[in-house]
Amino acid sequence: MNKRIVLTGFRGSGKTTAGAILSERTDLPLYDTDAIVEAEACCQIHEIFSHDGEAAFRQIESKVIRELPAEPCIVATGGGTVLNPENVMNLRKGSVVFLLDISPETARLRISGSSRPSLTGKSVGDEAAELISQRMPYYRMASDFCIDAGLASEEIIDTITGIMNYGPCRFEDRKAASELFTGSSMPGEIKKKTISRIGLAGAVPFCAIAGNPCLHSKSPAVYSTLFDQYGIDSYYTYMQADDVLTIVNVMKVAGMKGLSVTIPFKEDVMEYLDEIDVHSERIGAVNTVLNSCGRLYGTNTDWIGIREPLRDSTGRNAVVFGAGGAARAAVYALMDLGKSVTIINRTPERGISLADHFGCTFKSPGDFSPEDTDIIINATSLGMNGMGSPLEEGQLRSHMTVFDLVYTPPKTPLLEMAEAAGCRCIPGTEMFVFQAAEQFRHFFGFIPDKGAIREVLDK
Repeated sequence: MNKRIVLTGFRGSGKTTAGAILSERTDLPLYDTDAIVEAEACCQIHEIFSHDGEAAFRQIESKVIRELPAEPCIVATGGGTVLNPENVMNLRKGSVVFLLDISPETARLRISGSSRPSLTGKSVGDEAAELISQRMPYYRMASDFCIDAGLASEEIIDTITGIMNYGPCRFEDRKAASELFTGSSMPGEIKKKTISRIGLAGAVPFCAIAGNPCLHSKSPAVYSTLFDQYGIDSYYTYMQADDVLTIVNVMKVAGMKGLSVTIPFKEDVMEYLDEIDVHSERIGAVNTVLNSCGRLYGTNTDWIGIREPLRDSTGRNAVVFGAGGAARAAVYALMDLGKSVTIINRTPERGISLADHFGCTFKSPGDFSPEDTDIIINATSLGMNGMGSPLEEGQLRSHMTVFDLVYTPPKTPLLEMAEAAGCRCIPGTEMFVFQAAEQFRHFFGFIPDKGAIREVLDK
């Protein structure tokens, strides 16, 4: 095995025991971060918690993780480690991460009588249930494979070594999954590499952009750059198909990690997911799907991509042009920032429906009032490829912030007019940068360098 194998999970999941057996079986050294913390602090963990508090323990724990060797080894790490994104980033480098998934009841049985102080003041069982529920989203993001911690230790080790030596998929599943890519119109070299990554032994599961069309997307180039930067042995490709169900089925049988969902599947994909978060439910669209522990989880990061560039914007009155999926994310982001939102759309029925959904105002294009508008978001396709704009030059004022979600070209006709009028201009690439960074966090557990994403988009 040429990678670090990281075992994570809640207390009682058997990380230390499994790590010791795995170390013996593979002849790789074991680094138990809890044991190293105790050695560095010259006292036991419960004493650190009792005398200095959890924060002191976490500080030593992060130092230990930063100093772990880069060469192949076994790492067993604590249940709260993944709450710190820096820890996740350091653990992921050159590693495959396994979550030992434990139920609250099994955790209660295994850790009852522990000397470690309670973190919540509740009973062992209630605390385990609460903390597992809180931490599970972080475990899912931080790990590559999920194993039932209720299994016997030998079964857990057999599963891990099988994945590392032979891959996570059956031959039949690899063959079935490869059919989508074999028939794809993607370039031959990309197609060949994609097929070779299906069920690849000892590798982090791969991801893809899912849409129709999607072969123009820059997401594969962005993720490839980030994988290289952070030492993550994963791959990111294209999944173009006529229907999203085909894509979802391939994701399952190929054991893929994540999907970046784009037009026209952001709404349709919701039907096939096991769980969606409150943001996706409210927006009515999903652009991010995580495959973990046999379930598909959906979220929406588009609204983050809109909210963050506008976070320091002044003025309260915002106008959104459009009534499609991007407009829904824009309205949600603006309302989260406490803005008063008006929707303007050429088709009244769609605009009114969207306004009713969010409890905001609808106006026709002829009713646009420049003097009463502080923020403008173009959520239409006007401006794509340098053609068209939802507004004319005389309708812009210097006090406005103008955000065009179209990012091809980076400077659209609307932004050119806004710049000439003295407006604050935000290009659509900024939405891409922030939503991609947040999406990467959902797939891999930490926010990557946004500058690296911008560099790829600028090429």
